[in-house]
Amino acid sequence: MQNPCSGQRAIELTDHRTNNKTTIKTMRNKFFSFVFIYGLVLSVIFGIFTIVDNGQLNHAVQVHDLDREMAHRINVVASGTWFMLANILSVFSFGFIKRTEI
Repeated sequence: MQNPCSGQRAIELTDHRTNNKTTIKTMRNKFFSFVFIYGLVLSVIFGIFTIVDNGQLNHAVQVHDLDREMAHRINVVASGTWFMLANILSVFSFGFIKRTEI
């Protein structure tokens, strides 16, 4: 009786596993590339909103409108938090793209 893992059969199994790892790595890189671009787009959007809200907050402070000031402080904190989270998402996905092992 012939060993099922010897000879040509062993080479086929090895080639299949290598091809499977390459496919998984390619899929992983495509996924994290998409996540990286998504994070960059979110960073731009929330960065713009943070800058706009910060300008409105500065104006509300100068005219001493306490209600508008509080509303814009909340907006700046919220926009800034989402801006930071989008940047973290981009940085981590970029790190996973550059990883060599699976």
